[in-house]
Amino acid sequence: MATTTEAKTKSKKAPEHPSYESMIIAAILSLKERKGSSRPAIKKYVLANFKVAPGAHFDSQISGAIRRGAAKDVFSLPKGLSGTVKLVKPGKKTTEKTAEKKKTSAASKKSASAKKTSAKKDKKKATPATQATATVKA
Repeated sequence: MATTTEAKTKSKKAPEHPSYESMIIAAILSLKERKGSSRPAIKKYVLANFKVAPGAHFDSQISGAIRRGAAKDVFSLPKGLSGTVKLVKPGKKTTEKTAEKKKTSAASKKSASAKKTSAKKDKKKATPATQATATVKA
């Protein structure tokens, strides 16, 4: 039994290229596109500079790496999942804080609008009563 496990470990070879995520990062840095690098440009760069075989497997690996990188906040997708790919700046990890600020500001706007509507209802209730007393006095 020991010989079969040794044979399996020996047959497993190390890849001749870095991870797809690091290859995409290298491609984006070298392309220097202001609005982000397109997927075809990234693929062309990776095929030219790393030992990777083109094909359907390569395409799915690139798209999967972009999707995983976007989930980990390594890449940003300003034009959606199938659009251009940009690197997230290291100081831009405050998205959670800005999201919390937006939620609190939206909540305060809702409470302020609720207060305004209740005040308007009070005014409407007061005006018919004053009209009724005015007609009674006349």
